[in-house]
Amino acid sequence: IKWVKVTGSASAQGIPACVSAIRGRVLAVKDGKGDAATNPITVTPAAGTIDGAASTIVNTARGAVTLQCDGSGDWSVLARL
Repeated sequence: IKWVKVTGSASAQGIPACVSAIRGRVLAVKDGKGDAATNPITVTPAAGTIDGAASTIVNTARGAVTLQCDGSGDWSVLARL
């Protein structure tokens, strides 16, 4: 999921709940505009957690976070750029 915003503002990206039907699915959320250091992107699953937290944030310019579903409710952070 690449965010290329027209105007600078903080953003929210919803992702699906991590359930057994999508076990192993990998998602990446990237700051395509290059302003996440000042306008972060908050990534939140429809249900469950991301590494045990309610959400995660991309807050570096051109940054990204790559997540993988464990199938039982938790998205794991595989990489953060």
